[in-house]
Amino acid sequence: MPRHLLGILVCFALANVGNYATGVWLSAELMDADGEYKISDGSTLLTSQYHQLFAHEEPAHDAVQRLLKFYDYLSEGGKTTYVRWKADRTQADLPDSYLALALRSAEATNSVRYLSLLLLALLSLAIYGRAFAPRSYLTPLLCLTVVLATASLFGGLQATLFTATVAGGFILYFGGLRLFLPIYLTEWSLMIRPALVPCLFLLAVMAWRGHELVDYWFWTSGPFRLCLFFVIFFAGHLHLSAVDRSLKSAKMGRTERVFALGFPIGFTLLAGGLFLGLYGADAGAGLVQLNQELLVFSRESVTALNPEAPFTLFFAGAMILILSGVGYYIQRITH
Repeated sequence: MPRHLLGILVCFALANVGNYATGVWLSAELMDADGEYKISDGSTLLTSQYHQLFAHEEPAHDAVQRLLKFYDYLSEGGKTTYVRWKADRTQADLPDSYLALALRSAEATNSVRYLSLLLLALLSLAIYGRAFAPRSYLTPLLCLTVVLATASLFGGLQATLFTATVAGGFILYFGGLRLFLPIYLTEWSLMIRPALVPCLFLLAVMAWRGHELVDYWFWTSGPFRLCLFFVIFFAGHLHLSAVDRSLKSAKMGRTERVFALGFPIGFTLLAGGLFLGLYGADAGAGLVQLNQELLVFSRESVTALNPEAPFTLFFAGAMILILSGVGYYIQRITH
């Protein structure tokens, strides 16, 4: 069986596992202690499920009612539902700041749609015109620009910390590949280019009905979750295949290649966990800020997490670095 075909089958199997696990987790997460469905608080997780189950009921809060009209647009599309939502200018008190943030994020839908369509067209033309040539020094910079633009659009043009985290992770990981591993510019560019695959997928979805459509479909549509997981795993497969070919050409054994890949991964986790753990004046402020920007989970879910959770990434990265260093140099000596 060809190697890439096997990789595609493995990616599809992993995507099915991820889709199934997410569906099982949703079934447990959406119920409160009394066995009732949780009400909408502005987060995409609860609001999308609330819209699916109770869209025809009259919500208690005017702000929730207006937000559900926006979710009507996400669900049905069409100019009529969009105009109906935009025409509702209810100025209600918002005791829950998540509702205010959700409505403000929804207001950026049109801007995100048009900018996503523009970026998708430019990216398609750049790929067709071979602007991402492996031998070009501009290829890594262009890939970074596309990834950051996609992250900014996914955050509704107001997710500063999320965009900065994506930028830092991209630079640390791919910079670590070039710094720690024996690779050249052409090989490095081939390792970076698979990052454009999920960008193309997300831009196509956001160009249709905006950035919130990604979250809405992720929480309500199993086929969309399956496609998204497959795209992510397939991009990872293309990236790891390029890394493996490069290290194999450097006369490194299989075990040695695995330990070598641990250097950039460990360095990225270490730095990312340290940044999120120290961000803000209060413990756990980094996770809270990320959730307030993306509005993925409910406030209760995030505040219930251990404030020291980001430091788990820090210690995991440190352990990976130590184990990779010991294993890599033992393999080199043995070789």
